Amino acid sequence: MTRHGDYSIRLILLLVLIVRLVPGLARADDGSPPKPFRAYRTAAFGPIGAVYSSEAMAINNRRVQGQQIIWDGDLLETFAGANANAWLDLVGQVTLANRATVRLTAELDEDQRHPLLVAALIKGDMAVRLASEASAYIEAGDSAYSASRGASFRIAMRDGKAVIHEVSGAVTIKPQRKKATIKARGLLGRPKNPAGNEQLNLKTKERAELKALFEKISSPSTTRLVAYRRGATLIPVETMQSDQVIEKFANRVVNLQVQPPGIGTIEDAAGRVIDSTVTDAEGIILNVYFRAGDNQATGQIIATTSLAPDELADITPGSYTWDVTITKPGIFRTRNILILAAAAGIIVACCHPRKKTPQQNPPPQIQP
Repeated sequence: MTRHGDYSIRLILLLVLIVRLVPGLARADDGSPPKPFRAYRTAAFGPIGAVYSSEAMAINNRRVQGQQIIWDGDLLETFAGANANAWLDLVGQVTLANRATVRLTAELDEDQRHPLLVAALIKGDMAVRLASEASAYIEAGDSAYSASRGASFRIAMRDGKAVIHEVSGAVTIKPQRKKATIKARGLLGRPKNPAGNEQLNLKTKERAELKALFEKISSPSTTRLVAYRRGATLIPVETMQSDQVIEKFANRVVNLQVQPPGIGTIEDAAGRVIDSTVTDAEGIILNVYFRAGDNQATGQIIATTSLAPDELADITPGSYTWDVTITKPGIFRTRNILILAAAAGIIVACCHPRKKTPQQNPPPQIQP
């Protein structure tokens, strides 16, 4: 009995193995969206859906084709003449075209109850059709957009700017935190060239003071609430703007550079060569001088603000430029004129014939 039982078990295992090796029926793709992925994420990253393209595309810079699973944070890219359709579980559908590059993420909204599409469109076109319970937050160019649940819209990037078309639902242009900018201006009132830079006209070996004011200027932020219906254009219905904020760039390092090198040096008040200085409490660089070199030349002195690495995301560095023209002293400088005058006097004194003093001739001697 035991022998027959072992034989039966072996036969069943063999039949199971044969069935597993038989290929299934192949079906052509009918264009319908794939079944949604119900793999809810338990980690920071996970599958959020699938993307399909009949032509080649790229996922995280890896060339693929056909249907592919996409994960949270994947970077998708389409090539010339090819489109791609992404179906995101619980979120909706995203269509990419015109060499689109976009990073996709799916998560829950602020109340942790409804799905939220988060996307960053770098270039190309992206059409979004949200599920009835899903909303979206899209960054494109210098703008950010928040779409209501169930909205549909298309964003096209043109020359770095986002243009919205064919929208249904409500979309809000989110206020953008604009980067502050460091700006500078000269304080010595020297003539300026058409570019707005101060002009230094020096003779060789001459020294000139450099003085500039640096300020941090925060641009105003704007919020525009816009409403759409299908086929409508962008309609701003509310605009809020904050005042521009100006702060002194005080007690900060400013780097100094001469271009081309060799036309002169940057010095402090004591004549020591320096390549940087520190602004005072008012944001002004003081006691900084340029000493011209020995030869005729043209160039620039550039003072550039120095920022910490963690400031670069919020502040744009600034600079100020002095245009320099160095010429040799002319032959008729005052000192040369005095030297030439003295030399001329010596020459005249040596070469001009002296006048003789008249003398009375003695009476003639008469010989008898």
